[in-house]
Amino acid sequence: MSSRLAYVDALRGFAILGVIIAHAGSIAGLDGRFGMLAGFAGMGVQLFFVISAFTIFLTFARASSSESRPVGNFFIRRLFRIVPIYWTGILLYTFIYGLESRGWRPGPELWHYMLHLTLTNVLHPETSSSVVPGGWSISVEVLFYFTMPIWFFLVGSVRSAALFTVAAMFVAMAGIPIIRTIIDPVLAYDNLDEYWTRSFLSQLPCFGFGFILYFLTVSPSNPLRLLGRPIPNACVLAAAPIAFVTGYKLALPLHYVVCLASLMVGAALSQMPWRILVNQITTFVGRVSYSAYLLHFLVLQQLSEHTHSLGTLPRFLILLTLGTVITIPIAYLSYRAVEIPCTSLAKRVILNRERHAAHRKLVSA
Repeated sequence: MSSRLAYVDALRGFAILGVIIAHAGSIAGLDGRFGMLAGFAGMGVQLFFVISAFTIFLTFARASSSESRPVGNFFIRRLFRIVPIYWTGILLYTFIYGLESRGWRPGPELWHYMLHLTLTNVLHPETSSSVVPGGWSISVEVLFYFTMPIWFFLVGSVRSAALFTVAAMFVAMAGIPIIRTIIDPVLAYDNLDEYWTRSFLSQLPCFGFGFILYFLTVSPSNPLRLLGRPIPNACVLAAAPIAFVTGYKLALPLHYVVCLASLMVGAALSQMPWRILVNQITTFVGRVSYSAYLLHFLVLQQLSEHTHSLGTLPRFLILLTLGTVITIPIAYLSYRAVEIPCTSLAKRVILNRERHAAHRKLVSA
């Protein structure tokens, strides 16, 4: 990614660090204010969604101006980006745990694997994260990919992106309670509140905030130009946590509030990437964040077996520190061994498609 977009990788870095904080806190049994703060950090997942929507619109816009089959190529890029490392995660967790619990949810049954292999596991409350811990968010991401051609067509400006986001939030907040009156008695599952919060319908508005960020940053009128100055930029950065706290006190859906705060931070950093936030460390962590996301569950779970005798806070600090220090290098190896080769393969496949398309066009002419 170009240095101009280094802030995007940095945001990914903060997202994965937040997720590690949340899961370290969960294992350690943090409660009270510390537990609440650690739980909030887990909403780095929603930051991932905002960034994903932003980068997808950015890459698709570039592809549309230079490729003959941008929609098909989009799916090829996403296929090679997501599936290989996720399937590697399926193999890894199955090799280590078999059909036993991964430490976070009850162990999977054999029928769960079909949903995980197709990355539709978030559609059923028993399968969302049963094979690969945290797999629910990857499944939401993939379902979002399936709908992207619709949003490419419908969303073309800051205004339409904002309308989409508001409409999606309204549909989720008004529609899910109605749907639950019909579906919940059939599902008869214990933790249905979490299931519906993590559902695609509930999470879709998060991607809308990424749409807004994209159109704000590419608009010819440059609506963010004021944020190129230090004081206004710092004010927006400072206002982001205030917006989150305000939304929390108003009992608004937290995953939407954190997306609004993420939009504010992303807009500020797009105009002024402060060195303390956007640097070699945060961007490096961001580049390996996908592998880190899938691997950190395993690392934390293994560490937890050796920290039972510690108090809650010391255990959390050790899990967080060692979990991060161990996860990131392993994630880098995964990034080099799996992610980069698969991304390169996708580029070659797309290049061949474009050559064939150009050849057919030349012949038909």
